[in-house]
Amino acid sequence: MIQINRDEAQALMSQGIHCPKTCRLKRDGSKRGKYFCPNEADAIRKLEQYRKEQAEKFSNNTK
Repeated sequence: MIQINRDEAQALMSQGIHCPKTCRLKRDGSKRGKYFCPNEADAIRKLEQYRKEQAEKFSNNTK
C-alpha cells in the first residue's frame, strides 16, 4: 500500500480504483484519515499519470 493524499485518492476513485482510508479519532472528536493506494500495477500507473498531470498543470501556472 502507498500512502496518498485526498486529491490523489479522489482522482483514482473516479477511475474505479478503491482507495482504502484509515480513520483515527483525534481528541477533539474530529477524524483524521489517511488514504492508501492499492499496491497494484494498474493503480500505481494511474497514480503516476495523475501526479505527472498535476506537476505539468502546476508548472504551467507558475510561468
